[in-house]
Amino acid sequence: MRVTSTRYLMLLIMLISIAQCGLSLYLPSLPAISSSLNVLPALVQLTVVYYVIGIGISQLFYGPLSDHYGRKKTVLFGVYIFFLGTVLAAFSKTIDILLVARFIQGVGIGAATTISRAVLRDIFQGKEYVKAGSKLASAVATAPIVAPILGGYIQANLGWRANFFILLILTAVILVCWHILFRETNHQRNAKNIMISLVIKNYLSIIRSSVFLKNVICGGLIYSGEVVFLSMAPFLMQVKLGVSASVYGWLLFLTISGFMAGARTSSYLANKISCSSLVFIGILFSSLASLMMLIFGMINYFNLISLILPMILFMFGAGFVYPNTSVIAVGKFSDKAGTASALLSSLQGLLAALSGILVSLLHSNTLLAMAAILFGLCIFSWFSYYPTFGLGQRESVSYSDVE
Repeated sequence: MRVTSTRYLMLLIMLISIAQCGLSLYLPSLPAISSSLNVLPALVQLTVVYYVIGIGISQLFYGPLSDHYGRKKTVLFGVYIFFLGTVLAAFSKTIDILLVARFIQGVGIGAATTISRAVLRDIFQGKEYVKAGSKLASAVATAPIVAPILGGYIQANLGWRANFFILLILTAVILVCWHILFRETNHQRNAKNIMISLVIKNYLSIIRSSVFLKNVICGGLIYSGEVVFLSMAPFLMQVKLGVSASVYGWLLFLTISGFMAGARTSSYLANKISCSSLVFIGILFSSLASLMMLIFGMINYFNLISLILPMILFMFGAGFVYPNTSVIAVGKFSDKAGTASALLSSLQGLLAALSGILVSLLHSNTLLAMAAILFGLCIFSWFSYYPTFGLGQRESVSYSDVE
């Protein structure tokens, strides 16, 4: 891999990592924020939802903007918005200001995933593209593990606002690096790429596909389960079970490790069975995990084991579902891969946000409530994916079909 390519890959990893840190660095601080701002946990849980909504909406626009104005200008525009949102979050005095700040952060950092994929396609081809994509995916998986552990120690020693100040410092470093080290990779910029009518036409042509839609919904429902857990777990562990913020970060590490194990297993099996079969395995694991948690909740067996063990298995299943539904959905649109990818991420983010809103409306941070929501999401994922009750014909798709 050339030195220049390696430099660009490092810049992309930094960009993706700050997006993940924006979501998970402050999670151990949710109970402390609730206490500090004197608001109900349900309102603090919405800070996760607002961030996801901001990302989901903005991703629809960053792709066309980067095609027209270039990758560098668009990334810097988004990261500066994220920086401003982080400043506002760090100095928030009320929950309303914090919610606005989280939405602004999401709108800004929505550029990260969309444009990272585009830059990879600009500078890498063939096997190098696959290798670079794997390294970037590793960053996506690693950042959510490290961030909550770091955030737990920051919360324990410096308080919740310090998490946002740390995020400000990291964002400033990224801005400096992108200003100095990144050279524009989109050399085919033209005004036609941002025609609103063409953008809408492309999005409509993609969303009409039953294959695309059922995979987006299925992946989005399982992702929603992760957002539900991230919203409720800090209060279940820290407030009800008395776990410290730093220990909470390590426990979150265990659940995300379940996802990494699932993704690795799925990758190993990819050449042996079809993508749709891997999705089946993933939904099955997540469903059984949520059923296990539901049974624990119904018999009032509530401790770290009844919470963490089912969630590790749920995330193991998610490691099968996420990559394979994405491969099938985007792979059907090789001529519009960037647009399809942005639409997929946006729709899944908005679906997860709706689940997060449901959590806040329930005002019930209990194991039974979490389990019921997770189990319901899994049931709907079955309905969305299979022909007996779903949106379209089941297809046996392999990785070779979508390369």
